[in-house]
Amino acid sequence: MPAPFFVFLGGGFVAVLGGLACATGWFCCRGRGLWWLPLCGIAAWAVDSAGAVVLPLCFVLGCSAACDLREMEVPDLPWWVACAGWLLFGGVVPRPVGLAGAVLALVFGLFVWFVGTRLYGEAAYGGADVKLGAVAGLYLGVSGFLLALLLGSLFGLAHGLWLRRGGKLGPRQPFPFIPALGMGVLAAASVLPLWEHLLQLLAQ
Repeated sequence: MPAPFFVFLGGGFVAVLGGLACATGWFCCRGRGLWWLPLCGIAAWAVDSAGAVVLPLCFVLGCSAACDLREMEVPDLPWWVACAGWLLFGGVVPRPVGLAGAVLALVFGLFVWFVGTRLYGEAAYGGADVKLGAVAGLYLGVSGFLLALLLGSLFGLAHGLWLRRGGKLGPRQPFPFIPALGMGVLAAASVLPLWEHLLQLLAQ
């Protein structure tokens, strides 16, 4: 039996584990709705590309998305699980790059939170969003965090427009952003090598 078959089989098995980890995190918080379906699909895609190191991240994203959708508040436990998984297994990028990404994500998140509070009197970027950004930086590094932020913002914009169109969201009314940002993180994990190659080409 040819070796590529085993590579394909192993990648598919890890992808299934990623989807199950994401779904398990979701149902641990007894979330409602269908957000877990695309989240699990992107988790499987990400794990198939990035390897088993993002399995703790898949679980945490499923759990945090469920909590955010139900109560718009995420407890600290999922973030500790993500950090423990990173310490034990590492991330998609080397640990020093991951630490730099986490620091950048924290600085960015706190800056956006501060500016939003000063200008609008309310946080435009919640504490859970800041923590998820830091976790994304740990696992994906600086460039991965920036890509996750870009993709997550696009997902969030589409979600917000859909809610506004259906009359479920009023002007300046907050809505759960963690599911969109989580899908951005997993999508970024799946295409991170291609993204970094593109950045290298642009830098030349």
